[in-house]
Amino acid sequence: SQALYFDAAHIVLASPSEARKTIIDIRLQSAHQMKLSAVLIVVFSALIASSIASQIVITEASRIIDIGGGFARHGLTLTLSNHGTAAKRFQVALMTHDVSAVVVTHKEKFLEVSGPHLKTQDGHKYSVYDVTFPAPLETGKTITVKVEGLITRNFEPFQQITQKQDNHLLYRDNIYILSPYTIRSQKTRIEGARQILKHTDSSAVTVDGTVLNYGPFADVSPLTIEPTATYFVSGAPLIRVTSLVKEVEVSHWGNVAVEENYVLKNAGNELDKGFSRVDYMFGQTGNSFNLFSQYIPADADEPYYRDVIGNVSTSHIHVHKEEKMAKFDIRPRFIMFGGWKTEFTIGYNLPLSHYLSVLPSGQFALDINFSTEFVQEAYIDNFELRFILPEGVTDVEYTFPFEVKENERSIRPTYLDTVGRTVLSFSKDNIVNIHNQKVQIRYNYSSSNIIQDPLLLISAFFTLFVTLIIYFRLDFSISK
Repeated sequence: SQALYFDAAHIVLASPSEARKTIIDIRLQSAHQMKLSAVLIVVFSALIASSIASQIVITEASRIIDIGGGFARHGLTLTLSNHGTAAKRFQVALMTHDVSAVVVTHKEKFLEVSGPHLKTQDGHKYSVYDVTFPAPLETGKTITVKVEGLITRNFEPFQQITQKQDNHLLYRDNIYILSPYTIRSQKTRIEGARQILKHTDSSAVTVDGTVLNYGPFADVSPLTIEPTATYFVSGAPLIRVTSLVKEVEVSHWGNVAVEENYVLKNAGNELDKGFSRVDYMFGQTGNSFNLFSQYIPADADEPYYRDVIGNVSTSHIHVHKEEKMAKFDIRPRFIMFGGWKTEFTIGYNLPLSHYLSVLPSGQFALDINFSTEFVQEAYIDNFELRFILPEGVTDVEYTFPFEVKENERSIRPTYLDTVGRTVLSFSKDNIVNIHNQKVQIRYNYSSSNIIQDPLLLISAFFTLFVTLIIYFRLDFSISK
């Protein structure tokens, strides 16, 4: 007829109805306190962030946006001044979620960058990166840094074009340099267009041929957004690799086999009418491209290029041994106009001794490039890297110079395998040339495993010959 309930640190004896009422009251009070605590934490964090942001002021900022290639390049020069306590980090913001890479330098030395933190303000998306100073910025000190941002998927074809016309694109951005800090003085320059068709009307913009100049502006508040749109003609094709799967198969018999499967698209304006071969022969090439080139290692052997039909002979390799790379020219079976796409596969072999080493711990270490490097300005929407390791490897580890997503590991049976080979898979979106850095895969592998395949073959043939010997020596006849 009575129940126990907890009230702070005391145990109280009460009737069931009183216990239920008290428990409900405690739960409501606890929920209210939890909500209040969460609100206080958010407010306190915002106040701290605001306090930190107010310590740093950008005294001078300039921005150059190059829209003349396959994607937009932002080059910023920022002079930061600290008006508070010593600061270890600062933030850089860019007006999009489609930032492929951000590089920050001070006196030609790279600074540590982390992020992005994807945010939205009044329906406008932007990305924020945390950058570590080379040394804490003391009170009253200034520092000048350079920021390079590569922004893909930011060119929008806004109409269909004829076969002889170049790309007609729309580029959206912010009139002001987006920053979490007050900027005392700033200016922006947009260049690289073949022709400026039209742009957002503003008293702050001046046009100099094919160049747009915004500013200078004084005392711009943090995160001030005023959208701008630029309609322009570009002479560069928009080469977009919508999907790339790169497989690296390691054999301790002395070979590393690399195979890359592409889905390639021209992301430019589509044609308003059908394609004319005659007009193309008379020079009406428009926004098309018929050559796609990339760099591969100079020691690559037995390269191949094929599509769903079969082997494609329209390719060529230029080896530059002094630069330790080779230029692989790939010509699709057909010309690539806006909206057209093709699928193909390239591959080559690498000598194992150049890429596999043994660490002091006894582990094997494979060092190889993450993705690939294109000659033209191209980017990869969806990239997957697979490592097919020898059968019997254990304790697999890896190191990447940036964040990637590890997919579920799997087993792939191949020739003469008993269990199958370990397959590691990694994914990353929005890839450009700067991501083509060295990655390392480490694993343990017993040298006795390397003779497993020969022993398996020897055992198979031995069993076959013994069976044949026994069969031919036995007499299965019924009568003499």
